[in-house]
Amino acid sequence: AAIARALIGDLASEHLLVFFLTAASCPIGYEIYTYGARAHVAVDPPGLIRAVIVSGADSFVTVHNHPSGRALPSAADESVWAELDKRAEAVGLHHLDDLVLGVDVYWSRFERRATPFARAGGAAPAGLGSYFGRQRKKRR
Repeated sequence: AAIARALIGDLASEHLLVFFLTAASCPIGYEIYTYGARAHVAVDPPGLIRAVIVSGADSFVTVHNHPSGRALPSAADESVWAELDKRAEAVGLHHLDDLVLGVDVYWSRFERRATPFARAGGAAPAGLGSYFGRQRKKRR
């Protein structure tokens, strides 16, 4: 979450970031997949699944920011996630998690809760933020 926050957390419009992972959940890259308006980002699930396949990943995590600062998922977020789950399963991919970034917290669909970001000088919360902080490579 910390890497995603550094990449898209403070942007004035919604952006969708995808982290690509191996079967062992090791990161192999990431991509800012799309961006939208202040309160909405359009996502093309077939296109996103195609990007995961092209990356060579076995699994993926999606992250998007809410410029409003609220890290709660919308009904539209839940609908897109369900569609991504269905399409990923159909081609043998694993959709591991979805994060929503707010001002001081991020929300994880997998954990079904919000987690505060670390304060300045504090340790990063456990999970994707610290994991992706060890290795990141932009997909070309």
